[in-house]
Amino acid sequence: MEIDYKKDVPETVAIVAMGLSRKHYLGDCMRCGGRFGVADETWVVNKLGDVLHHDLVFRMDDLRIMRDTNSKVGMNTDDTLVHDRQTEWMKNHDKPIITSTPYPEFPTSVAYPLEDIINNLGTHYFLTTPAYALAFAIHIGVKCMKIYGFDYVYKENIYVSEQGRGNCEYLLCLAHERGIKIEIAKSSTLLGMNLDISEHLYSYEGIVEVLPDDKEKGKVRVVPRPDETKKRQAQVDKQNLQLLDKLLKQYKPHLLDAPQEKVASQDETLKGDPNVNTEEIYPGGDEHIIPERAGPTDSP
Repeated sequence: MEIDYKKDVPETVAIVAMGLSRKHYLGDCMRCGGRFGVADETWVVNKLGDVLHHDLVFRMDDLRIMRDTNSKVGMNTDDTLVHDRQTEWMKNHDKPIITSTPYPEFPTSVAYPLEDIINNLGTHYFLTTPAYALAFAIHIGVKCMKIYGFDYVYKENIYVSEQGRGNCEYLLCLAHERGIKIEIAKSSTLLGMNLDISEHLYSYEGIVEVLPDDKEKGKVRVVPRPDETKKRQAQVDKQNLQLLDKLLKQYKPHLLDAPQEKVASQDETLKGDPNVNTEEIYPGGDEHIIPERAGPTDSP
C-alpha cells in the first residue's frame, strides 16, 4: 500500500496516543457529533489501531520482531494468546499502518519516509512512536494538530516518567515555528497543559490571564486577576482545614474537643508523624494511577 499526501493534505489531524488524556478525544468526538467534527483525519498509535476509527495507525516497532517476541511472553487467555490477537487485526487491516519496515503478511503496512522527514525537519531525534507521528504531520504540512494521550509524566506520581516527553515538546516547537496550530488535551502534562496559566508563569503570585491585545493585532497583554486569586486562596484554605480535620480525627481525636489555642500549638506534632499513611489521606482512584498501570503513551 502507498499513501500520497502531496495533493490532499488534511488541514487538521487528531493524533491519539495511549496516555490517560486520550479520554478527551472521545469527549471531543461526542461533543462535536463524531470524529470528523474534531479533525479531518485521526491518527492513532499502536494498540489503538484496533480500538478507534482512524485514517492512519503508527506502529513503528518492527512488526515481525514484535510479533515473535510477544508470542514468547504472551499471556494465555481462553486458549488464545493475547498478543496473537493484537497482531492478527493488522493482517486484515484496511487502513495504512505506518511502520519502520513493511512486510507482506501485513498488506497495508507502509514504510515511514524517514530520510525525507530528516531532510525536511533537519533532525533525527525520534525516541517514540508518537514523535514519529508528530514529525510526519509537520512534514506533510498540516495546519493544525490536536494532541491526545501524550502524557509521559503524571502529576500523581511526578517521580515516574516515560521516555519521550522532551522529544515531543521539541517537535511541537518545530511545528510552532512553521505556523502550525497546536491544541493539546487539557489534562495532559505535555507542555504543562494540566496547569493553569499562573502556574506557567513561575514567580508571579496570584492568578493572571494572557489575553489578546484588542489595540494591537498579534500582541497579548498580561492581566492580573485578584478576584480569582482570592477565590482560589479561599478554596485552598478550605481544603487545608478539611485535611487537618481528617488528620485530627484519625490520629489526634482528643484535640477536637480542645480549645483552638491548644489545637494550634499541637499542629506541629502532625509533621513527620511516621504513622501517617499518605495513601489513606489521598485515596487512590481513576485519577491516581502510576503511568505503568494507567496505559502508557507509547507501548506496543
